Amino acid sequence: MKTEYYRINPLTIKFVYAEDQIQLLPTYQHFSCNANVPDNEVISCSFYYEDENIPELFKTETPCYENHSFTVYQDLDQFSIYTKEVTPPFGIRSMFIGPDNQAKISIKNSMKGQRILLDRPFDELIYNYFLYKNHNGFLCHASAAVIEGTGVLFIAPSGGGKTTMANICNESNLVLNDERVALFVRDGRVYMSGTPFANDNQPFQNSTAELKFVFMLAHGKENMAYPVEKRIAIPAFLDFYRHIIWGKAGLEKTLEVAKTIVDRVSVYRLMFLPDARVVDYIKKVIGNER
Repeated sequence: MKTEYYRINPLTIKFVYAEDQIQLLPTYQHFSCNANVPDNEVISCSFYYEDENIPELFKTETPCYENHSFTVYQDLDQFSIYTKEVTPPFGIRSMFIGPDNQAKISIKNSMKGQRILLDRPFDELIYNYFLYKNHNGFLCHASAAVIEGTGVLFIAPSGGGKTTMANICNESNLVLNDERVALFVRDGRVYMSGTPFANDNQPFQNSTAELKFVFMLAHGKENMAYPVEKRIAIPAFLDFYRHIIWGKAGLEKTLEVAKTIVDRVSVYRLMFLPDARVVDYIKKVIGNER
């Protein structure tokens, strides 16, 4: 069996698998780490074939979520996802996440002898679930950069300029991610981390920074920013978080985490022109609050 450790702040994840079972996204190599973390702080992911003696997977009377590809069952401490027969087919049959920092993934018998790619949504779900459960955080569909030592998050709907802004910032600043950014609260401060949940052609870094500013992007005729009220920022912010917990209790905790994050950062609506001048403008906004 092969054992590999990856540090995707604030989590350390251990994958245990046979050599011919799975392969990880190439981006994971940048997050590889040594096994110098106490076992009780490690998220352990194990892989099995369907015909092996897998523990009974968790199910509720009715699923909490279902689409054409998956069926999801969940309560506050357990989470199961079952794949459906779709084209192209998934190599993974099911995944169970329990209350003991463990994830168990069942691989279809037909995939024996083939290495399957552990890709979205499975690796992302594992990380996002424990980020939420253990660290009061969640993944956000956003781009994140460090500009003059200040952590900045950019959120926008499709076509709103998120990737454009990441590419502009990437020329002279540290871009943590342009797809999935981890947000979490520690000691009363909000942090953002790069993750491996990105394509090779997208900028990403294995790095963490304290988050100070959130910019809600829109294309404009000039660079102009104005503050957004917290009561407006919270629902807008939630439009871009990666959903992981369903039901009333999950929604209440998600709102609580979102409020905690928004209360500790400055939120602006930024109308921008797609060139390097917008970075200088952002620096001025940052400087005005120092």
